[in-house]
Amino acid sequence: MLLFFVMSAVLCHHISQANHQYFVGSDSKDAYPACSISDCLAYINFRETLHLTYFQKQQVNYRRNYLRSVHSRLTSAGAGARRHGQRVIEITLEQQAKILAMYGNYFTKRGDLPVQNSVQKRDVDICPRVQSWDDLILRLTNDDELIQVVQFDNDDRQWILEESCSQSTCSFVPQCACGTWTRLVRALVVNFDETIIEEKYIKVYCCIAKKISV
Repeated sequence: MLLFFVMSAVLCHHISQANHQYFVGSDSKDAYPACSISDCLAYINFRETLHLTYFQKQQVNYRRNYLRSVHSRLTSAGAGARRHGQRVIEITLEQQAKILAMYGNYFTKRGDLPVQNSVQKRDVDICPRVQSWDDLILRLTNDDELIQVVQFDNDDRQWILEESCSQSTCSFVPQCACGTWTRLVRALVVNFDETIIEEKYIKVYCCIAKKISV
């Protein structure tokens, strides 16, 4: 808490310097800059922590064995398990309203997405790839935690671009193979261990070229 007030004070100091506000009645060049509470609050982002409901926590506990099984399959199967898993909890209407108010930039309607779902191939492509927008469900974070990507039943969803290779060998380049690798994308997720809804980096798949030894 003390650290928060210290950081807020420093923030206010810099804001006031930018706005050239000083104590009234002081025309000294050493006058200490000041800003009002209303000036500072506009630059401080207060976000409510979204906790799971009691019923949702019970759902998570009830499906612990299933979650352990999915975690094992994702860590061992990698890209082959990209569509694995089903929702463990359902988001309530109250949670949905708060999520859209605080994190609405994560959600897009399918009709607003760029056209993909086709083989991306150009003359200079070493590894042609298939790209698709997916509304993912269960995934691993960068720390290999199993999470549920927040998705709604309507058309507002977190659409994440994934790739797979359309061929196993590289074009034009010898001693080279095409393979699937992981990259990190920020998403809004359900953290099963902390029983909260928060932002996390999750693993998604992309197609890369890799040198092979012969």
